[in-house]
Amino acid sequence: MDGTKRRGVNNTESLQTNLEVQLEGRKLNLNENEPITSAIYYFCNKRIEREPKETRIINFSVNTFTEFLDTTQFFCDDFNHMWTHAIILELWKTVIDLQIPELIAIIEKKVGRIMCVDNIETIYGMAYLYQSHAIVLQTRIFLQRLYIKADEMHLYCILSFKDFLSIIKDDCIQVESEDIVLRSIFLWAEKQESSGASEDGQQCPKRKVDCNVPCKEENELNENTSELSQLLRASRYGLASIECLRELSKHHLCQKDKEAKLVITEAINYKLDRNTHGYWPPFAYPRSFSDIELVGVLADNNQVSLTYLETSKIETWERLPSCPLHTQIENVTVFDNELYVITSTDNESLIFVFRNRKWKFVIDPSK
Repeated sequence: MDGTKRRGVNNTESLQTNLEVQLEGRKLNLNENEPITSAIYYFCNKRIEREPKETRIINFSVNTFTEFLDTTQFFCDDFNHMWTHAIILELWKTVIDLQIPELIAIIEKKVGRIMCVDNIETIYGMAYLYQSHAIVLQTRIFLQRLYIKADEMHLYCILSFKDFLSIIKDDCIQVESEDIVLRSIFLWAEKQESSGASEDGQQCPKRKVDCNVPCKEENELNENTSELSQLLRASRYGLASIECLRELSKHHLCQKDKEAKLVITEAINYKLDRNTHGYWPPFAYPRSFSDIELVGVLADNNQVSLTYLETSKIETWERLPSCPLHTQIENVTVFDNELYVITSTDNESLIFVFRNRKWKFVIDPSK
């Protein structure tokens, strides 16, 4: 009995090793992946038991292979062992070649699950080759959510101009500093210059299988300006350090591109201009709301109230201490992150600043 049992196990193992798997007559290169070959063997076990000697090839129909995928999708613990990167990318290529929409959708979900820093360039390249708008979109989202450090700037270089522009415009981009964004832009431009790539060769038209994939409208491109200058304009270049800006201003691409040079010069001037005070132009506006505090100010006759505008809390108004000289408040403004009011009393206008919880007289503009 023991000998029979062992013989049965050996036959099974031999059968799994020699098993050739096909999808609609096309051989799948499973690279002798034992977990997935075993899964296929046991999925088709009844058929193999009926013809144990003759069965060396399993030819899946679309419906049967879809059923097989459904039976294995919940085995998350064995996901990395069964669905290796090589296997999934091989299946992706096969279903694309066979143009099987239902399997394309299933396999591309698995492609999204294996996406990581190590294979992002391969997947992105295949997505453009296969015209998979869904995976291109997932790649953009992946890079938006990835915290990019200085040694990972090259990851942006794989992107097309439109995809890179979309990421830079998004406030959700995760970077150590805006220096990385600007350096990435020049790194991307260098690669485009050396490869002679153009946007015409980077189009990714949507397939029928992608028609139900929601996406933002493509960025409107300005044909009168260079791609480099458009990428710079889309960034928060005013947040970059003065050292980074000065270095990039000497870059050979900046010397060749007047528009790009103008952007960098504008940022340098903003950094050096001491008269900008608390004003934030659009190119210097922080990407994260954690870096700013929104305050609402209300002036009513001679009383000033303020509230901190936080979306997570119900707004409550705080009355500031009154000033004896406030007769009628004419104007309220914020300057250098301090609150100023202009008041009128009789025929005079006075300016006060709220500092250290007290009103301080600043100037009499009539004199």
